[in-house]
Amino acid sequence: MHLTFWQPIPSPHQRGLLEALASAPWVKSVRLRYESPLSVERRAQGWEDAEFVGVDVARIAEGEVPRTGADQVNIFTGFLTHPGVWAAFKRIPSGASGLCLAYAEAPEIRGVSGWGRRIKYRLAAWRLRKRLHGVLALGELGADFYRGLLGDRVPVTTFAYYDRLASWEKPETGDLKPETGDLKPETRDLKPETTDLEPETRDLKPETGDLELESSETSSLRSQVSGLGLEPSGLPSEPSLGTYVAPVPRHSAPMLGKIGALQPTTRRLLFVGQCIWRNGLDQLLVALASMPPSTPAWVLDVVGVGTESYVFMQLAERLDLVDRVRFRGVQRGEALDRLYEKAHLIIVPSRWDGWGMSVNEALFAEVPVAATTTCGAASVIENLQRCLVLPSDKTKAWPELLSEWLEWGPANDGERISLRAAAQKLTGEAGAAELQKALFASRAQTTSI
Repeated sequence: MHLTFWQPIPSPHQRGLLEALASAPWVKSVRLRYESPLSVERRAQGWEDAEFVGVDVARIAEGEVPRTGADQVNIFTGFLTHPGVWAAFKRIPSGASGLCLAYAEAPEIRGVSGWGRRIKYRLAAWRLRKRLHGVLALGELGADFYRGLLGDRVPVTTFAYYDRLASWEKPETGDLKPETGDLKPETRDLKPETTDLEPETRDLKPETGDLELESSETSSLRSQVSGLGLEPSGLPSEPSLGTYVAPVPRHSAPMLGKIGALQPTTRRLLFVGQCIWRNGLDQLLVALASMPPSTPAWVLDVVGVGTESYVFMQLAERLDLVDRVRFRGVQRGEALDRLYEKAHLIIVPSRWDGWGMSVNEALFAEVPVAATTTCGAASVIENLQRCLVLPSDKTKAWPELLSEWLEWGPANDGERISLRAAAQKLTGEAGAAELQKALFASRAQTTSI
């Protein structure tokens, strides 16, 4: 079978899957065709080019027509989104043989704008229903959405981002004894990277096709911070749709260097992602500040930058968390690996996230995860020991839930084994097996029509 993946970018999140498919005995060839290379903004966020060993990788050529035939499979990212990708889909001749699938996250469907997206996706479903043979939906969040959209007409498979092979080895991070000095004023390799923090825009959310900047999100964060008596100088007074880019701080975060040495029993929390309203860092900061006084000592490392970086820094100061929270900017490679390895809990507090790659990273590092119900990857951890699913619609319950988790403390050896086992379900080989099942279901559905 010949597989061609059509994507807006050559996403490193797909590397494990594509390389595993390239070596799978049932696959004859794997091609990746992409609309545009990684942008400056994504690189500033820490994204790096993937090698895609064994995969034929090239930019979509003007007017390129997907290959068709009984043994050809074309998989398109999104759901009638990403113009270059779906223009190729539309060039497939009517009645051509072969399979066509969509690889898609659930779109954000909260609030007034969510209703607009519901209509948009229903129209897309109506247009695609006779030409699409299956949907690879990200997590149960995505699977539920597309099953509700398509019914029994098109098979929907719960899928994931499979970003590494099973042969991946956990990196050696040296002696991870309880730390007593690395939280003094920051050493060179842990300072925020101020040379490449290009202003970030809203188009960095993984591939849902909804790239607009929603002024309501900015206004909501402004209101929340203002309610705490904070003057949010990092936000525009009159945000305009799609035009505002907040300045990324070019100086050290206000609380860096103020934490000092850690006690051996201190719980280490980690947030990795864009510092934007959708990712919910403000919700997390408020919850942490509201935990009972009896909660064990903790610190939070924030890795990433974004349009609301400075506002979140101000919020942390206003909540009197200067001795608990550090904003580390962008971290890559070994520096990021060390932060994952030293963490006791990775937190993904998203208001909405089609997937959430921090979940993958945490499980491969054998670290428990707390993720919201509106995070696509939450379905991966909902039954895992020491992991926690936070109710997105009940943020007032978060302080108690997080405090209780901190009371229990870090995962033990047995719990780490279960986390590692869960990570194996997110390897490229696991994804290849799931794709083979999905293609079988799509072929059966096509044959029965």
